Amino acid sequence: MKPGTEGDPSQLKESPFSAQLVTANQLIHDLKQIVDRSHEHAIRVFGASLTPHEGAEYYTEDGEAVRQAVNHWNRSSGAFESLI
Repeated sequence: MKPGTEGDPSQLKESPFSAQLVTANQLIHDLKQIVDRSHEHAIRVFGASLTPHEGAEYYTEDGEAVRQAVNHWNRSSGAFESLI
């Protein structure tokens, strides 16, 4: 990135992974892994909701369904010490 262009979206490179779809189950599995590994080391973990992104150019209904499923798990799983 050129100096002075921080925060300029036109200067950002597209991630090579941006076209990969991630399922709610994959995200939940990974979150569980992070929480479990943290708890093994007596590290408390606080969760947070994934925020809506409707209106963004990358928004899709499938992505919204994933967001809602992950947020439901965050609230109902009991994995986190608390939610922010």
